[in-house]
Amino acid sequence: MASKTDYGTLITWNALTLICKIIGYPEFNTERLKATSHASAGKSEYIPSGLIDYGEFDIEILVASGNLDSLQDAMLAKTVSEMVLTDGNDIFTFDAFCTKVGKQEHDAQSPDIIKAKVTFSPAEMPLVTTPA
Repeated sequence: MASKTDYGTLITWNALTLICKIIGYPEFNTERLKATSHASAGKSEYIPSGLIDYGEFDIEILVASGNLDSLQDAMLAKTVSEMVLTDGNDIFTFDAFCTKVGKQEHDAQSPDIIKAKVTFSPAEMPLVTTPA
């Protein structure tokens, strides 16, 4: 079934291997702190906070039997598990938890394929490596 789509990324999380299309990779950012002083000559000055924050990210999965139940059970259990996200160019490894699952409407061109949008939140800084 996956060969009919552009779903080329594999994600493993909490003993599940999901064939998916990544809608958005984990973003990381740092806040800026205002550092304006009397010596700033009337201009605002900023410095980086040094803390890195990681935002949620969405994937679209091809639903296999039991996937939605497994994701719901993991959310109820407050499961934080190692996630390995591989797209052929990079490997992201980090602990994550599921924050949202939404089954999507059937595609008119492929009505036999069921999809769901799943949102994950990293619980820690992702380790990004390149396959050898």
